[in-house]
Amino acid sequence: ALAYLVGGIFNRELSQLNWVQRLAASALFGGLPDGSLEESKRMLRRTIHLDRDLLIAHWELAQTCLAMERIDEALVHLRQASRLTPQNTEEVRIKKKAAELLAQEES
Repeated sequence: ALAYLVGGIFNRELSQLNWVQRLAASALFGGLPDGSLEESKRMLRRTIHLDRDLLIAHWELAQTCLAMERIDEALVHLRQASRLTPQNTEEVRIKKKAAELLAQEES
């Protein structure tokens, strides 16, 4: 599940780079692979399929859905993230952020 989580985040971040960032990456690293929000969503959905209780996966899928302007889908995953029990301090922080974003989006 964690490998798909990393792939999903990686694809979302790549898809959101602007042309200046891509140009800099080309100069420094010889380029970047293509990334897409659709691939990010696919990988994050696979993560959740493998581990439904992984709070961070719901948070990251919500972020991808928001980037795709799919607010209703994002709200589903924000709600789930705010219901799950955090397994570490990072998930405690994410759960709080999910609850705040959920309250903001629903108002």
